[in-house]
Amino acid sequence: MNKKLGIITSHPIQYQAPIFRELAKETDLQVYFAHRATSKDQADEGFGVQFQWDQDLTSGYKHLFLNNESRWPGFSRFFGCNTPQIKQIIRAEKFDAVLVMGWNLYSYWQTVIACRLNNVPVMVRGDSHLGTPRGKLKKTLKRLPYYLMFRNFARCLYVGKMSKQYYQHYGVRMSKLFFSPHAVDNDWFRQQVNTLDKSQVRFKYGIDKDVTVVLFAGKLVKKKRPQDVIHAMKGLGERYIAVYAGAGEQSGEIADLASKLNVTCIILGFINQGEMPAVYCLADILVLPSDGRETWGLVVNEAMACSIPVVVSDAVGCAPDLVVPGQTGYVYTMGDVARLRDILCKFDNKIETGRISTASICSKIHGYSPQTASQGILRAIESLSH
Repeated sequence: MNKKLGIITSHPIQYQAPIFRELAKETDLQVYFAHRATSKDQADEGFGVQFQWDQDLTSGYKHLFLNNESRWPGFSRFFGCNTPQIKQIIRAEKFDAVLVMGWNLYSYWQTVIACRLNNVPVMVRGDSHLGTPRGKLKKTLKRLPYYLMFRNFARCLYVGKMSKQYYQHYGVRMSKLFFSPHAVDNDWFRQQVNTLDKSQVRFKYGIDKDVTVVLFAGKLVKKKRPQDVIHAMKGLGERYIAVYAGAGEQSGEIADLASKLNVTCIILGFINQGEMPAVYCLADILVLPSDGRETWGLVVNEAMACSIPVVVSDAVGCAPDLVVPGQTGYVYTMGDVARLRDILCKFDNKIETGRISTASICSKIHGYSPQTASQGILRAIESLSH
């Protein structure tokens, strides 16, 4: 008989939906959303424009939008999700386990308390890591409260190596840790790219087939350090072009900097999920220069699913998991634009792009799939009865 699993998450998220669909195949799954996101909510998250995702995020699994009673509803602040309704649900549903997708919302803690009161095992899945910039005082003050916080969870799901180290730092035992990686729908991205012709996609965007396209994909916000790409491309000449797929507060500064440093740059603005495979198709390499607040970097998963090599800073959460130097891409020290420039030079005339094989990229990304993420959660649930 399938286990009865409840999941509480903030709102429909494009990266979670494929995992939920996999879980629904092997469990009696019910997903609860703490907030119904508006177009304005998405803009306030740093996307820079109001929008709704163009992908179906709620089919393939049972779900319910909870009544959000917060006075300031949203998913970017702790008290933005207040869902007392979850208490009655936990009491009535008799779940074998409940999974909360983080600890940064009031709704999650309403769920944890309800589970504890009703003797329901509660698990957590998070992607925080120790590289996030914090002062020494804050790190010290967090140690005991977070140690006590994680004792509330029967199992902790980690998304990668840096995530695992984070849990261990706060005293979580190995027996409570299970690998459930961050993932995208690799098959969907691969299928979409396989229908496209690279030269035709480049023609659509007015990009010559022989130039090396350096892609930055994501919000144009400070923590992602988008200007580092322009600084690194200074002096590389017309054989390189920077393409930004995203919008945000840094957009104007990027354009000004590119003009000042004589770097050819195209800012596409916000690109919805359904259009992203074409953007990856036109690229030769993806660069993610972010600081430690980039707790993972799912655009790296997307690029690799499309067989695109990646270059990421060592502060990016996915770096030790997905980037194998010379096989799937390269890692450099965050902020070292000279080193980033040296790496980009390797891709001149497509020599390095050809050397980094599609087989190597596909082999690595295969282990970071919705199926793998789902299996990790299932193993965690099964371990509760042992």
